[in-house]
Amino acid sequence: MSGTRFLYDMDIYANYSIEISAFTRKGDGNATLDLAMPDALGAKSTPINVTAYNYTSTTSINVTWNPIEDELILERMLGYRVSYRAVRIGDEDVKEGEQPPTYNFTVRKTTLDAVIEGLDTYTRYQINVSGFTRRGDGPSAITAGDTCRCHKRLATNYRLFPPYVDQLEVTGDGLFTVANMTGMLPAILDNLVVTCCQTCAAHGRSYVDFKYNGTNGTAEQNSEQEMKFLIEDRNDLR
Repeated sequence: MSGTRFLYDMDIYANYSIEISAFTRKGDGNATLDLAMPDALGAKSTPINVTAYNYTSTTSINVTWNPIEDELILERMLGYRVSYRAVRIGDEDVKEGEQPPTYNFTVRKTTLDAVIEGLDTYTRYQINVSGFTRRGDGPSAITAGDTCRCHKRLATNYRLFPPYVDQLEVTGDGLFTVANMTGMLPAILDNLVVTCCQTCAAHGRSYVDFKYNGTNGTAEQNSEQEMKFLIEDRNDLR
């Protein structure tokens, strides 16, 4: 006949010697001795079903998990640690020796989800989730999550250059509207944005803003020289 018993309210910093023996009315039998060492590594198992939700935002990733399946560990756990680092930027894997720093934060042990914020657009992150006690962190469950590829609005500069870029007059005073961009390049850009940026849960499809550029000035320029002067990082398409 076999059995299992749990010992509670023990000091995690102490060593315990545990003896088990059988006894009768005549007295105790020979004891089996074992030594219980302090829990120096914290949790011994990982959270389960760690899931990152991709393409939900340009600067954040939602992560969820289920608790560690060990009641004794859960009782003395302090919380979960969420660590993350970029492993792919755009279409390029981060090279050895050029890896960005790893960031982390903690949540209470009753919390089973987190939002990782302040991330870069179009970047894949390795995400680790582990339980921790006063003795340290346990092993991590690992997943990966991707931020959206593009912001909703993409700024640019352009000049009219038929038949490549043109506009239709829609009012008697000769003013142009964004909805009336014509020519070969606007249509090509629209298709490229749909294909390359794909869809982001936070804002849906991205679009090219033909009205205002990256400095909130007028996107349409009068000459090639003006366009070159305004080529800068604040314009997404340049």
